[in-house]
Amino acid sequence: MRLHAAALAEEALQAYKRGAFEQAIDLFERAHTAYVEEGDILASAETANNLSVALGQVHRFQAALDVLEGTNQIFQDHDEQIKAAQSLGNMAAAYEGLGELEQAEAHYQQASRHFAQLNDPESERFTLQALSRVRLRQGRAIEAVSTMRGALETGTKNTWRNRLVRKILSLPSRILKP
Repeated sequence: MRLHAAALAEEALQAYKRGAFEQAIDLFERAHTAYVEEGDILASAETANNLSVALGQVHRFQAALDVLEGTNQIFQDHDEQIKAAQSLGNMAAAYEGLGELEQAEAHYQQASRHFAQLNDPESERFTLQALSRVRLRQGRAIEAVSTMRGALETGTKNTWRNRLVRKILSLPSRILKP
């Protein structure tokens, strides 16, 4: 049976990569069920994480949030810290999709801190960019700009484009200084 669940999960990933999100959702759900029936808690949580991302692609944000219930704790219990942080980020994305921006902000902040502690600058940068977007949607433009600057300074290569964007984003804080 384990081979069956793993094959379903792999097929789901391939469908997701092709952009066949409904097919990916069906396959992830079947893989998740198979892992649960096998009692493989960790694999079921990982599949739930992937399923939530696919659900988000088709704007089924409440379903994405529901499927994530308990995954963060499972990852914590199994010392899978990167996956735990990813789970928080996925919850934040679901909350953002639902328009629950305070919850989204809190989860993005928590995920960002975890990624920083785990020395995963790429994931931290991506999460900070999402946090900046949420703050902008909340009408907190200065905080959004500051967060985006932080994202650009997190593990990025010093390309001319990044230097230019950082320079532009530093202007509001320079203007507002007393």
